[in-house]
Amino acid sequence: MKRVSDPPARHPYRSAHERLAPPSSEQRSPRVLGALARLSKAHGAIEQAQVLDERAHVARMDQGSAHLLARCGHGHDALARGAYAEADASYRAWLALASVNMHRVRDRLEVLAARGAAAFAAGHRARAEGALRDAVLLAHETREVALPGDAPVAAVIVLATTFRRVGEPQVAASLLATTSGPDVRPLIVGAWEHAWAEVQLALGDLDAAHTHARLAAATRYAAIGPGSPAHTATRALLGRILLAAGELDEAEEVLFGALSELRGSALHDRVIEAEVEAAASALLTRRGRTGDGRAAARRALALVGSADDDPYASTLPVRRALLSLLPAEAEPIRQDISTIEASYRGVDLITRER
Repeated sequence: MKRVSDPPARHPYRSAHERLAPPSSEQRSPRVLGALARLSKAHGAIEQAQVLDERAHVARMDQGSAHLLARCGHGHDALARGAYAEADASYRAWLALASVNMHRVRDRLEVLAARGAAAFAAGHRARAEGALRDAVLLAHETREVALPGDAPVAAVIVLATTFRRVGEPQVAASLLATTSGPDVRPLIVGAWEHAWAEVQLALGDLDAAHTHARLAAATRYAAIGPGSPAHTATRALLGRILLAAGELDEAEEVLFGALSELRGSALHDRVIEAEVEAAASALLTRRGRTGDGRAAARRALALVGSADDDPYASTLPVRRALLSLLPAEAEPIRQDISTIEASYRGVDLITRER
């Protein structure tokens, strides 16, 4: 009896496992991803549709999955336009494809930082902090701490801010030094100068910190007005710098003015308010008003311990300041600091470079 041979494999270069395995959503063709996006949109799953549409867009530019994944220019364009939901969808799609494509570590670091910037601008703090924590962990793991020279300025600022908050101001300074800095868009107007002032305060260069803080305040005052949350944040920073310099009278005027603005606005950052309360506590304590100082410190602790701000790097500077301001609560505060720092810690960058 003549034996019938098996038909030739359609893709002989693939392994049996690859021939049998169904394609993942990242491996599907741009046409299939586009169809899935339209189907999701028809069923009301708008966010899912955006992500699938972005995957189709990236897949069209990166056919074959064998080449290096291109930088996420589409997401950066959306971020520059202020289309934050579109930018976030593009970054999510890029990161999903990066899991199955080759990519440069620096590009992944850039996308994570840019996603953090877009999420912050859209008011999604937990999403932003999560992306930035992933960026810090990636940087620690790979020792890659630089971003491309043309990276979105907002991405550089938020990543530098995160490194400064986790206790690596030298890394933050190196990141900020790679950007051209000032930008007129509302997302980051005055933010580069503000970030530099924060880093210089952390490094102990009070004169430079004061100069940059005043420049940030003037820029924000002219661009978005004295009642804006961004201007109030810079005013609060200026008060903390004055306090560090021992200018108590001027620091008191600036800090309590900023605190009044924060309490009178529904659109402000609780972490910034906590920073001002902690600074006010230190000032009151130095003036001998121990009871008032302790009350301000407890308000600061309550602010950083509330809602979804709690597990993130943004609360670390306040918690560190509260260690000496609330000695009776120092141990649980120290435990919280250790827990948060551990979630951001890889191998210390500065130690490894020595």
